[in-house]
Amino acid sequence: EPWAQRVSGGTLGQAPSPYWDPLAYFIQRAHERGLQVHAYVNMLPTWLCNVGAPPATIPEHLFWTLSHSTTWSAWRVHSAPDTPQSIATCSDYLWASPALSLTRDHITAVAADIVNRYAVDGLHIDLIRYPGSGYSYDPFTLAAFSEAVQITPALTITSWRPGFQRAQINLLVSQIYAAVT
Repeated sequence: EPWAQRVSGGTLGQAPSPYWDPLAYFIQRAHERGLQVHAYVNMLPTWLCNVGAPPATIPEHLFWTLSHSTTWSAWRVHSAPDTPQSIATCSDYLWASPALSLTRDHITAVAADIVNRYAVDGLHIDLIRYPGSGYSYDPFTLAAFSEAVQITPALTITSWRPGFQRAQINLLVSQIYAAVT
């Protein structure tokens, strides 16, 4: 993943000079003192709201990976189509749709990388949810719903949403679990 701005010294994606690995350093020092280190990862928030797109980085930021795979807005969790703003608005984050397999695969790869490369004592997955019950109208979710209706014609958009949301989150959690255990 690109270096976080807070860790790199001010520039997203730019490793500090001289280079050091803060997680490896922290784990070593903590374990020397008998302390556990748990990685705490926000899962579906992808970028900050109201600050513009992130700069280009190497490796590419998830915001751009998702935007280049589809359109800049299709990967984001959407609210109901009849709301004034159909893309999820927020005070903190833009949320990636867990119905998009690229989102699930990327998040799983990050979690697996952490537990395979570092001697963390635990992995905490946070914000692994939709931003609210009124969300999941993005194109990937709607396509999955269309497939489900063909299997179960009695489904309606209001009856399926809560269960579908749970199923998407459960799928992501089980995918992460399989990759890290």
